[in-house]
Amino acid sequence: MSTTDSTSTTCPVLKGPENYQIWKLRIMGKLREEKVYGVVTGEETSSLSTMSPLVYPDPGNRYADSWGMRDGRAHGIIVRHIDDRIVLQTAHHTTSKALWDAIVELHENVN
Repeated sequence: MSTTDSTSTTCPVLKGPENYQIWKLRIMGKLREEKVYGVVTGEETSSLSTMSPLVYPDPGNRYADSWGMRDGRAHGIIVRHIDDRIVLQTAHHTTSKALWDAIVELHENVN
C-alpha cells in the first residue's frame, strides 16, 4: 500500500492559455507551501532580508534561508511546472518575480 503526503500540492505543467487559470491557482499553492510566495510577488525583497542579520541560522529552518536561496527555490519550482516552450520564451528572466510577471503577462491578456 502506497502512502502519499496529503499536504503536498499537485501542480500541473503550464501548457498555455488552456490551463493557465488552474495552473496559476495550483502553483500559487505550491509556492505558499514552500514558503517562497512572498519572493515571487515582490512582497519580500532582497533588501528586507538584509535588514535582519542572521547569526548561525539553523540549516533546517526554512525561514532562516537567505532571500537569494528562496528566490532560487521559487524560480526552480516555477520552471519545473511550465512547458519547455514557455521556459525558452522566459529564460532571460533570472528572478522568480520577473519570471512570474512574464508568465502572467503572456497569459492574462489571452484569457
